[in-house]
Amino acid sequence: MRYSNYYSLITLILLLLSCKDGSVEVAEIKVKGDFRKIKVDAEKSSIVKLSKFATPSSIEIIPLEFNQKNILGSANKILFFDHKIYVADFSISKAIFVYDSSGHFLSKFGKAGRGPGEYLELWDFDVTSKGVELLADDRRILRFTHEGSFVNEIATRFYSFKFKILSDNKYVFYTKYRENTSFFKKSVHYNIILTDQKGTPEMFAFPYKSDGSGILFPLAASHFISSNNKTYFIPSVGDTIYGISDKMISPIVFYDFGEKSLPRDYQKNKISTEEATFKQIASATLLDFFYQKDSTYVCNYNYNNTICLYIYNASNGESLNIRGIIDDINYLPIQIPSSIDGDKIVSVFNSSNLIEMHDLLREHGKTDNEIKVFKNLMDQHTNGEFILVKYKLN
Repeated sequence: MRYSNYYSLITLILLLLSCKDGSVEVAEIKVKGDFRKIKVDAEKSSIVKLSKFATPSSIEIIPLEFNQKNILGSANKILFFDHKIYVADFSISKAIFVYDSSGHFLSKFGKAGRGPGEYLELWDFDVTSKGVELLADDRRILRFTHEGSFVNEIATRFYSFKFKILSDNKYVFYTKYRENTSFFKKSVHYNIILTDQKGTPEMFAFPYKSDGSGILFPLAASHFISSNNKTYFIPSVGDTIYGISDKMISPIVFYDFGEKSLPRDYQKNKISTEEATFKQIASATLLDFFYQKDSTYVCNYNYNNTICLYIYNASNGESLNIRGIIDDINYLPIQIPSSIDGDKIVSVFNSSNLIEMHDLLREHGKTDNEIKVFKNLMDQHTNGEFILVKYKLN
């Protein structure tokens, strides 16, 4: 079903900056939105067998090599590029780990410190044909080669939390409602800033009013995600997925959660967290992941502290609303997917979960011969390695 939002027409205001005689001119661009509406009943999710939505022959199991030289504490973000796997550990080692397509460790780069190529906090990263770039310390972009050698860095004049490299070496940043008063100098701030390769702003989007107190702090982590050579923006507060390029931002999909949606005035930044009732906020759904291939639309949403997977086929109207996955193929502790590699979606779990899963399978009468793939995996990997599972949708 095609849909025009708010609610017969969406008008997304973008502010395009151009310099003339030292001054800044602001041009208003209106983007009409003719996009798809998908209705979701958050109360009707269920636990589903993997074979119901995944193609068994497409499944890849990739243990990430683990030893004392490459202790990956958390797998916060995973990107795939040129037959390599890049994994960011934002919270513990604050570094990027690189593996080959089979999971063998290749290199590690980036570290906390105050020297060249070092930083105090690591927020995000992206990979292109030119190398790897890190967003650190709120306003620094550090550039590395694919092998991890530091090249140079640029600094933006504004604070940001997430970023993505677009075509023509342009960037898009998400400010996470940070108080950029020294940059904007007005009460209206913007969640999205598009810049050139030097970090100079060229376009703003998603305005909100700032009172200097950090209002409307997001309830979930907004981010950018790439799929089939397209870049999407997932707002922290909202029910719409946006396509984004260096020229335009446009709505792609509107997820209608009915009464479980966040209040419309809250999404449009007209009221603050304090003005929305606790019940409205606590019971709301929050989008967390998006993937589209042909007529299939996939998203993750958070409801009642549970991440659910929603798969919708626009060609026949069929859908699956999944709050848990039972791997009836290899009996692995599969998690809700959170990454994309080409035409496959990717789940990640910690190998320490294999021991608990093995005991559970034994309780249900499964023999080692029946769970051969699982048993072989457990015999080799129970030291806390992260294991990726990639698969195509049916």
